[in-house]
Amino acid sequence: LFIVKKSTTEIRGFQVDFGQGAYIDCSMVYKTFLGAPYLLTAKGSVVNLPLMVHKAFWHIAPDNGIVDFMKNFILSGKISGKWLLNLDKEFFADQTLDPENLQGSFQITGLDLKYDEEFPVVKNLNSDLLINGTNISFDITQAYSGKILLSDSKVTLDWGGGKDLDLIVKAKGKGEAVELTSFIPLSHLEALKEHDIDLTTLKGQSLVDVDIVIPLAPGTKNIYNINADITGAKLGIFGDAVTLDDGKLKGNFNGDSVTIDGDSKINGFNSKLFYQMNLSEEKKKAFDHSLQVKLNFAPSKAIKQGAFVVDSGKANVDISYILKDDDATFAINSDLRNVGFTFAK
Repeated sequence: LFIVKKSTTEIRGFQVDFGQGAYIDCSMVYKTFLGAPYLLTAKGSVVNLPLMVHKAFWHIAPDNGIVDFMKNFILSGKISGKWLLNLDKEFFADQTLDPENLQGSFQITGLDLKYDEEFPVVKNLNSDLLINGTNISFDITQAYSGKILLSDSKVTLDWGGGKDLDLIVKAKGKGEAVELTSFIPLSHLEALKEHDIDLTTLKGQSLVDVDIVIPLAPGTKNIYNINADITGAKLGIFGDAVTLDDGKLKGNFNGDSVTIDGDSKINGFNSKLFYQMNLSEEKKKAFDHSLQVKLNFAPSKAIKQGAFVVDSGKANVDISYILKDDDATFAINSDLRNVGFTFAK
């Protein structure tokens, strides 16, 4: 229904039905003075609207970071909620969108989010979405990255930043430690397998702290800081000739490298290890993979049946394994003069 009174246009009960219980409704008032706008108010709601409906507007939308985000990141999901738009004469004077000019409260369900070509899609994301002016925040109640359950999570975006738009993702997660290997490019995992190191067999549980900055400007790279605390880590390498058990490890992925360090038992001996995988071409000039292990050789009843048994004394043994391209080097450095040991084989 259109009612025109001098400089006022009012639209009541406008609704667009998308079928299957999905629709948008709104009402609005638009006022002008001497042909210039000085007031626009609108309010409405959306119900079960498929997020992919934005595809219909790609050809008329301006080319910017928000549109690119919708095109490249959003794969599925539905949204319901309410919004309020209140553009006053101050807004029309300086075009500055303040929090009181635009507000919205929505619920998103079943969202699949693809934030990087290399890494796993975040699936089945449920979130509360708040809009205050140009600030958008997602308070995520549930999401999955592989089998890692993400919680206590927030995604924020200020689309008033012009071309320099950053999507900021912060999350906590927990799940099987092996799921962390999904952040390692497949080519690196395959290269390690050729040297009898299969990280996809890693056992244990992990607590994950995620901090990702996703610049929406074309040609920019994501900035990662993903930390993990791994408990009960277990891994066999070199054909299970070397076994890692009961590991308490800390891992970090920063986009350029993966590092893991901590304490564990290696072939039954208390050990400290530091592992680094270089992903960037600049860092790979030094090495692709590096594993440094410090074994504490000491007598132990628990390992009397092993292939190598320490009978008396103590010693630290430093082991270095470095892989560069297809070349692997292995070095051991220690002083065993004060240690009694037996080779069972």
